[in-house]
Amino acid sequence: MQMGNLEEKSLDNTVIFPFSTNRLVKMGDVSAYDMGLSSLIIVSENEEQVEKFVEEIAQTDTFSIDYVKLSQSLESIVDYYKPQIEYEIMLSAIVFIFAVFSIVSNIIIMINNNIREYAIHMYCGAKTIDIVKRIMMQMLLIMIVALLPILFVFSIKVGLMIILLEIISLCGICALVVRYLKKIEYNSILRGL
Repeated sequence: MQMGNLEEKSLDNTVIFPFSTNRLVKMGDVSAYDMGLSSLIIVSENEEQVEKFVEEIAQTDTFSIDYVKLSQSLESIVDYYKPQIEYEIMLSAIVFIFAVFSIVSNIIIMINNNIREYAIHMYCGAKTIDIVKRIMMQMLLIMIVALLPILFVFSIKVGLMIILLEIISLCGICALVVRYLKKIEYNSILRGL
């Protein structure tokens, strides 16, 4: 391809985004053409067409260009943001673990504060599961109130993932509460009244 000859190129299924500038370009200003070619984006389904385009520009001895595949660009972007994503996931996991431990410790404090009431209920025929149901209903109410803003701000998909995470954490907390309630000796507590 020479400067004086015009040839028709078939660029079917190809999109070219040319360089646009706000400054005036003088005739024969090579730096403007260089900037234009460096910012040229060619999206094509056929890689051979892009290779032919690069070869023909190299044959003119004016410019030498190279191309980067979109997949390589995307991989570099993913590699750049991957440590930040891993850091945020780790930070979220740590916050979640501390939240679960604080919920469990608050429930145990609540049980210890109301242990005499629970002992009377157990003496009158209540079961451990009844006390756990009462505590879990309070927990469920708190979780639903905390979930409402999330459902309005984020999508349903995020809301469903958080609901699933809440159910799993509620089951784990429930198991810890049942274990704690089974260890309590209610008869000795009632004798201390």
